[in-house]
Amino acid sequence: MTYFEIKNRLMQLRAFRGLYADFLNFPDRYHYTPAVITMDKMRVLVSQVIQSLINIGYGEKMIRVEKKFDGKKVRINIFKAIFRERLQRRYSLDDEIPLKILDSAIARYEGRLWRERILLFNPVYWVFLAFDYFLKLPFYIIQNSGVEYRFDKTLSYKIYLAVGHFILFIYLLKISGLYNWLSRDILALLIKF
Repeated sequence: MTYFEIKNRLMQLRAFRGLYADFLNFPDRYHYTPAVITMDKMRVLVSQVIQSLINIGYGEKMIRVEKKFDGKKVRINIFKAIFRERLQRRYSLDDEIPLKILDSAIARYEGRLWRERILLFNPVYWVFLAFDYFLKLPFYIIQNSGVEYRFDKTLSYKIYLAVGHFILFIYLLKISGLYNWLSRDILALLIKF
């Protein structure tokens, strides 16, 4: 993810957290008019918040497994359950868990934002990012043409990317002049031993 993407996701997470904290302060959350308006604002953001949490690695933290009355297990997304009063009452979901998850995700995104801010001014990073995009472009085209296949899970795709990145690395070494220095001086030192 780039700096601007992380900044956008961070703003969405903060907005949702603020709305949810306001929502928790209302006396009758599901029938009080200002609470319903706040809930409607949260509904607009919830799918993007869930995707942001999945991207940061919190996909399993927002799922709670409960037993139904017939003994079968049901997986409940605690962020989608916010909008369903019956689920909240039946499974007695804790109101503070989404706040803790959001706070933790916001902290992780802030750490990533700091790292990406540094990379924002690194020209080698942008060359690498552009080259990586062109390497993945044929697979984006194939996936967007209707083929439902996860290329990023295959070994051949990973080998293709590794070889492409290695070629870029060697090319950058040759452009910078480090390739001659590495091949001449470092290899000469290795041959002596």
